[in-house]
Amino acid sequence: MSYELDNVPDNAHPIIDGSKSKYIDPDAVEITENFKIVAKSRKTKFETNY
Repeated sequence: MSYELDNVPDNAHPIIDGSKSKYIDPDAVEITENFKIVAKSRKTKFETNY
C-alpha cells in the first residue's frame, strides 16, 4: 500500500473507500493518515472513507 501511494503522481486525486469493509487494519489507517500529510506538499487531494 505504501508503494502504491508513493507512486501517485502530483496533482492527483486518489480516493480510498473502505466504507463497506468489515475491518480495516490499523496499519493501513496509519499509512493513509501519513500520506495525507505528504499529499498536501504534493498538491494532491487525497480522500479516505472508512
